[in-house]
Amino acid sequence: MKTVRFERHEGLGHIVLANAPKNLINTPFSDCLREAVHQASDSDIRALLVRAEGPNFSHGGDILDFIDKDFNSWRTFICEMHHSYRAIEALQIPTLVAVRGAAYGGASSSPWHATSSLRRKTAHSAVSKLRSDPRRSPAACSGSPSARAARSRRATPC
Repeated sequence: MKTVRFERHEGLGHIVLANAPKNLINTPFSDCLREAVHQASDSDIRALLVRAEGPNFSHGGDILDFIDKDFNSWRTFICEMHHSYRAIEALQIPTLVAVRGAAYGGASSSPWHATSSLRRKTAHSAVSKLRSDPRRSPAACSGSPSARAARSRRATPC
């Protein structure tokens, strides 16, 4: 079963978080999100809706998936997630994120790069930022000249 899928309804594309009720962010989520974004980019949609099945948008990261990763694997996973989020932004079409229920952790800080977001009155979110380090920004994961310079100045990968 895919945890994230792409659907097309006429000119509107849907990226659907499909692992209800929690829609946890884990390795299968990352792989399926990347595939869904590529399917969206290959289609002729005019707008994109990011939504979730079930009562919650996402409970954030799946600690049981992360616990088995060594430090570098975990950081690579996070960088891959950021690339998928940036790929949504690169579609250059109006993007709406519809949030209901819980949106925690990595799902709460609007990494979806939407043109707009719609939150039900019952939606709630929380994010915990452990530290702020400009050298670890998502842009530092990209191949831009400034990102390459940032990578060369820091000791740890993004």
